[in-house]
Amino acid sequence: MLRPWMGCLAIPRHVRSLSTAFKILNCLQSSNRHSSEDWWVMAERLENLEPIISKICQESSCSGLSLGVLRYGKVVHKADYGYRDVEAKTPPDSDTLYSINSMTKPMTAAAIGILVEDGLMRWDTPIHTILPGFGKNHGEVGKLITIVDLLSHRSGMISPDTFFFQDYNEILLQKGQEVKTFNYGKPKGAFRDSYVYNNFGYAVAGLVVEELSGMEFGSYLKTKIFDPLHLKRTTTSDVSNDWNIGKCYCVLENRELYPVPPPKVNTEKALEGAAGVKSTVNDLLRLYQNFMETGNDQIEQQSTSTKNSPFKQCATLIKAHSFMEGATLRENAYGLGWVRCQLPGVLGKQGINARLQMEQVTGGGGASRLCLYHEGLMPGSSTSVYTFPEEMTAVVVLQSGVALNDCSDWVSQQLIQTIFDVPELNSFVQLARDSAKRMLALVPSMHLTLDSQRVQNTKSSFDLGQYVGRYFNPIKNFFVEVTLLRDGLHLAFQGRKSQSHPLRHYHYDTFTWLMTHDEAAKRARLMVNYPANYYLLQFGVSLHGRVDRLYWVIENTFPEAETFLKE
Repeated sequence: MLRPWMGCLAIPRHVRSLSTAFKILNCLQSSNRHSSEDWWVMAERLENLEPIISKICQESSCSGLSLGVLRYGKVVHKADYGYRDVEAKTPPDSDTLYSINSMTKPMTAAAIGILVEDGLMRWDTPIHTILPGFGKNHGEVGKLITIVDLLSHRSGMISPDTFFFQDYNEILLQKGQEVKTFNYGKPKGAFRDSYVYNNFGYAVAGLVVEELSGMEFGSYLKTKIFDPLHLKRTTTSDVSNDWNIGKCYCVLENRELYPVPPPKVNTEKALEGAAGVKSTVNDLLRLYQNFMETGNDQIEQQSTSTKNSPFKQCATLIKAHSFMEGATLRENAYGLGWVRCQLPGVLGKQGINARLQMEQVTGGGGASRLCLYHEGLMPGSSTSVYTFPEEMTAVVVLQSGVALNDCSDWVSQQLIQTIFDVPELNSFVQLARDSAKRMLALVPSMHLTLDSQRVQNTKSSFDLGQYVGRYFNPIKNFFVEVTLLRDGLHLAFQGRKSQSHPLRHYHYDTFTWLMTHDEAAKRARLMVNYPANYYLLQFGVSLHGRVDRLYWVIENTFPEAETFLKE
């Protein structure tokens, strides 16, 4: 457990020499439209952010990160902060591998665009015609769902992430369960008239790629996108043994860093199409430069392909297909793998900062600009990319730990604010400080919530042994095992010892497994994802008076409890 930010600000490695090299290179390569003075000024402004970004990292308790900036299609700035390995005090660099998590989604959408361009499917092809059995629990709507509905999160179905994400980044569902689990998701919003984020929709999209191409999903991305762009270190494979990888950390209450296992969504694992890619700043800058250039070309030429680019159907990929919650005067929508936001506007809608209700307008007083962005979040990993295609500008920030907020997003927005030199400035140092305080107050507030709702002086209806057993979800691919040990009842997801938690009596036949902030951090558990009542299990009885079920509110977006029946 280490505190790399205590005592003094961390100094980024290589930032000055690299920035100087970029300035010289870009001066030589700049077009008539953008003079060499533009490059010098921009590079200098970004380099001067070093103490501010270091302070954002310090306030966030960030272990380390790497970042890169494109301006008018050229790399103008790269920098690295903190450590990729805190214990060894090893700094990251632009070739350090990071899990990019949901930043995989635009790549999955791009893979589908290639299949459409090749005539293997249409955007309006119903999924059930490709994957038999898809949508069977959703009646007529299930038969209508297309790939666009999945990629734009407009199916209306919730994502049963509880069955996949629990402790230590362990994978609790194996590949082959994606369709079954998507079918299980309950309808929350109107079909094609709501935005309901669904990871399993992208998992299904990965299966569509495999079914139509005859290739494993990661191999398809490599063959069709990564290799043509000469990306050297981008993959869905297991990279845990790579020599230059960012180690993952969570943060304790005293701001010490605690090492946790990395995300394990890899080749041949469930949710590969939603969050399986690992990459580097160098590779991603190359990828987004080509994507923006290709998108501009295809829109200008009104075409669906561009010579020497793997990206196809870009107009469909980036246009708005569903509209996100909240009325605004400017665009706030979702394309296919991309959030569309018109600046001035609220960015970071998908990350921890939004969940902590830290939503401020970025770009205030500045010109109107279309931003395409996506964030990525898994326990021990936080990433973001913001692109501005009209100006061929992109910001990439990759972090291998989860700080006390979405540090990668605050850093990204600080860079955006500086690049566009907007009149109304946010203090992202203060926002980092405030959001970190909110995160540290989160779990104590959850305990207070449960304490205030507890019915005092009640007892359970049965001896503890009567609650013991395995309780299965309706599709029988996930179960909660309840055991009785010397210190009382314990639950274990999928019966795994690593997924075990003590159950404490709450009231009547309801028990709680709510933990402390530090217990959650050491287990790589993101407490910001769920409300307090997620940590309650209520047991029910049969007509014969035996304990035969438990009720659990498994999703923060759906208030009704799910019934798990005892085996």
